[in-house]
Amino acid sequence: MEHTGLPHDHGEEQNHTAAMRELLRDEGHFQRIADIFRQLGDPSRIRIFWLLCHCEECVVNIADMVEMSSPAVSHHLRVLKDSGLLDSRRDGREVYYRAADGPQSLNFPIIHESGTHELPITEIKVDYSTPWLIRTERAIASAYESSAYFEYYKDELFGILDSQPETLFDLDLQLIRFFLRKTGVSVDLRMTDEYVPVRSREIPLDSGRYGMDYRELIHPKRPDNILKDLNLEKPYFQVFAPKYGFVPNLSIMDLLFNEGPDSISYLKNL
Repeated sequence: MEHTGLPHDHGEEQNHTAAMRELLRDEGHFQRIADIFRQLGDPSRIRIFWLLCHCEECVVNIADMVEMSSPAVSHHLRVLKDSGLLDSRRDGREVYYRAADGPQSLNFPIIHESGTHELPITEIKVDYSTPWLIRTERAIASAYESSAYFEYYKDELFGILDSQPETLFDLDLQLIRFFLRKTGVSVDLRMTDEYVPVRSREIPLDSGRYGMDYRELIHPKRPDNILKDLNLEKPYFQVFAPKYGFVPNLSIMDLLFNEGPDSISYLKNL
């Protein structure tokens, strides 16, 4: 039997430890990371990359901000893009560059007030005081603007975000209903009348009159192996597959932008 525990037990979950061991055995993965660090060995290149981690810009503006010539900046951009560190998009004659994030989480910041952790979820408010909304829409556009169905769905999706629902619950609910409607998934979406305590943090259990409880299946501090464990990691077309291969465990937004009306067929055939 393979050893999965650690010499000193600090309460880590064994599944998490085993997942970390598996990742550490992938020498090719760390060789690719080492190659990336070599590309960042040039101070000017680091400055350009740092800038593009915080904004999206064209060559002329990048050259002005880092006080270098446009040809020199273009050379560094080419090296960084060949290493997979940058993405670019064309808008008319201009080409804009930004850091390539790969899969990334899109989070909605909330207003932290005294006692926020004790508030009902329906009363937690979204914080619109920072420009996260613009960054989120730009990140979505950067990832999916070349997908087949982005233009078809983007206006309604961004319209929900731009309407700035006051509470996190209302924002989440509007997005859930949007994706259910667009993917063609027909469900009876109902709210509970009371808080139902979580009975299990590992497997879904029947919560009684509200049905199966899946709230703890996805957790930011645990490996996301749900689809793999259920043998549901069935590939579908992804616009960035030539660069990254098929990337599992992405959101329903990824499926919708790539498969459009065929999303429901994919879901039914899982």
